[in-house]
Amino acid sequence: MPSPSSSSPAPDPKLSGAGPVVLVVDDDPALRRLVGVVLESQGYRVEQAASGTEALLAIERHLPRLVLLDLHMPDVGGFDVLARLRASKRYVPVIILTADDDIPQVVRAMLEGARNYVVKPVAPDRLLSAVREALAETSRPRATPARPQSAGQSEPTIPGASWMTWP
Repeated sequence: MPSPSSSSPAPDPKLSGAGPVVLVVDDDPALRRLVGVVLESQGYRVEQAASGTEALLAIERHLPRLVLLDLHMPDVGGFDVLARLRASKRYVPVIILTADDDIPQVVRAMLEGARNYVVKPVAPDRLLSAVREALAETSRPRATPARPQSAGQSEPTIPGASWMTWP
C-alpha cells in the first residue's frame, strides 16, 4: 500500500476544479500537464495555453485569477504577454515559471509586472506556495494611492503596479 504524501494534502474531490481559475502557459505539454495535476489536486480550476497567442485569448475567455507564464515560447514570448496585459489595463497577477534563472531576466520580469519568478524544475510545494501567496495578495483590498498635490507634478511610477489607476 503506498504511503500518503507528506508534501501535499490529499485532494478533496468536492473541491476539484471549483477553486480559482489558474492559466498555465508553456510550450511544453508535459510541464503543463504536471503543473495542472498539482494545481487541480488542491482544488484549482486549470486552463492551459501552449503559446503567448493562446494565452492572450485564454485570458479573455476564462478570466483567470492567476497566470503561470513561461518566458520563452515560439510565437509571443512571456515579456510580450506581460506588456500586452499591462496595456490592456486588466490586472491579472502573473507568476513567471521558466528555466531561465538569469538575474537580469528576473529583475526585468518583476519590473514589468510579474508577481513572482519561479525557476523550473520546481517542487510542487514551492509552486503551490507561490500560487497561494499571489492569490492571497490579490484578494486583499488595495489602497488607492493619493493623487499628486500639484497639477504640475507627474504621477509616480511604481514598478510592477500597472494595475493602479488614479481616482
